[in-house]
Amino acid sequence: MVTAPAPNAKPGWFFNNNTAAAIALAMKETRKTGWMSLAPMGRMALTQYLLQSVVGVLVFYGLGLGLLGRTRPLTATAIAVLVFAGQLVLSRLWMARFAYGPAEWVWRRLTYAGPVPFLRRSSESRSQPPRS
Repeated sequence: MVTAPAPNAKPGWFFNNNTAAAIALAMKETRKTGWMSLAPMGRMALTQYLLQSVVGVLVFYGLGLGLLGRTRPLTATAIAVLVFAGQLVLSRLWMARFAYGPAEWVWRRLTYAGPVPFLRRSSESRSQPPRS
């Protein structure tokens, strides 16, 4: 079925829609390989958010290096990419041993008002999220 573009559509509508479809298809095909490397970081998102905030304050404000206003945008972007890469490695190492990130564990402990296992059980698969 061929449809005409909407009267107010921009000239690149065909390219934009097909590009989005191609990206979605590529994401679907590589989901189990490439995107799964981000899973440990996603399972400890609150910890990652807090860690990024602390690192950002220490790097850019006067408490640490004080680089705010003294770095170019490309340098600041490179710092952000390095911090993200470091967090990716640390989260993979952390989640290999522990069931939750530190902040997530505290959050669950306060929410459930009882004991929550911190260490990962040896029988659990590393790719599966821990059961509560």
